[in-house]
Amino acid sequence: MKRNYMVAVCDILGFASFVTKNELNDVVGNSFDWFRKVMHHSIHKKDFPENVPSLKEIESHDKLGFAWFSDTVFLYTLRDDIDCYRTLCATISWLVFETMSNPHMRIRCGISYGEAHID
Repeated sequence: MKRNYMVAVCDILGFASFVTKNELNDVVGNSFDWFRKVMHHSIHKKDFPENVPSLKEIESHDKLGFAWFSDTVFLYTLRDDIDCYRTLCATISWLVFETMSNPHMRIRCGISYGEAHID
């Protein structure tokens, strides 16, 4: 069913080059693990996790939905209300800020609002 959402699509910049120039274990074991911690911290806004959170832990939020595939992160509001919009915008701000210092995991994000079908 279509309804209104605020959505953010974030792209990890230089992902293809990064993956081809580095060992797979380094990409998965260091960079992606760090990025999962950053995602959890940005979404939940609690202490920076010491351990790598599961995707289920990252997804467990009452205002935001989350999907990650390849070099793209997709965040969306679970309800069409101002609290969810504010949470999404704050999350994207945290995420961009936290990834600025890592030259291998910088991101760019676009935010939009409108009718969509998210299942």
